[in-house]
Amino acid sequence: MKPLSFKQFLPAIAFLAFTFFLFTLPGQELPDLSWAAKINFDKMVHLGLFTILVFVFSYPFKKSTHNNAQRKKWFLYITLISIIYGVIIEIIQKYFVVNRSYDIVDITADTLGASIGYIIAMFLFKAK
Repeated sequence: MKPLSFKQFLPAIAFLAFTFFLFTLPGQELPDLSWAAKINFDKMVHLGLFTILVFVFSYPFKKSTHNNAQRKKWFLYITLISIIYGVIIEIIQKYFVVNRSYDIVDITADTLGASIGYIIAMFLFKAK
């Protein structure tokens, strides 16, 4: 089996860095969107970012020689690591980022988004 190269994961790593930047912005740097709070826009952002995160880390497997069982295992690892990342981000926000807080509902949105990313990866990146 031909191993995946580090280069294939660079877009995913760049996206991970982008999400880390967004999640660690001080609260006063975020736009004040009172309408967004009414529709839980923040939760939709978390869901979307974590769906994309799992998707972009799974994408290199699209043309890999991994069989479906191996892909499923890797997609599960990626999903679980993404969920752990979401929990760590919330802890960082609580203790290290000014005007940000820990929110269990954000973790729920992160978990749901990562799970959706897993389902999409399983559907789109199955071995032919």
